[in-house]
Amino acid sequence: MGVQDCAAAEAAMELDELDRGVVHALQIHPRAPWTLVGEVLGVNPVTAARRWHRLEEAGLDDVEETSRVLAGVREVRSCAITAGPHNLVIDVRLRDLRDVHAFEAHLSRRLPRLTVADRSVVLRTVKHMGHLLDRDGRCTGVVPLRHPQGPRSAAVERATGQVLQGGPA
Repeated sequence: MGVQDCAAAEAAMELDELDRGVVHALQIHPRAPWTLVGEVLGVNPVTAARRWHRLEEAGLDDVEETSRVLAGVREVRSCAITAGPHNLVIDVRLRDLRDVHAFEAHLSRRLPRLTVADRSVVLRTVKHMGHLLDRDGRCTGVVPLRHPQGPRSAAVERATGQVLQGGPA
């Protein structure tokens, strides 16, 4: 489900590479001093701070607050702030397709400035959190994550394989 906060939508602000860099840096280290943010991004610390304040004024802080509220809603399984046509993308798990209207009405009451911009219905999940699923949703296998720095050692591969097969770790 793509959602959009009206204040940020009205600002209609395009994020450039530096804006995304500032947001990303603060997601990783929210209390980083501007000197560090500027150093990492290769810009003057004052420039980094000004960009962040401009984003806040444009409504990014509203998106942050909206995401905190959504994160506390039981049906919301995932909530991500995005740089794209929608400010937030949420994954909602409902028991029945008929529950969508009631859920959106609930969101509208809690977050009156929120607009649902798009929705998609998942017909079947084939992989969840690395687990391969059959048509009934039961795990039939696992696709382990690879370390981003390269291949793992043979010992780790053997231990992982034994754990996946139910053997000693």
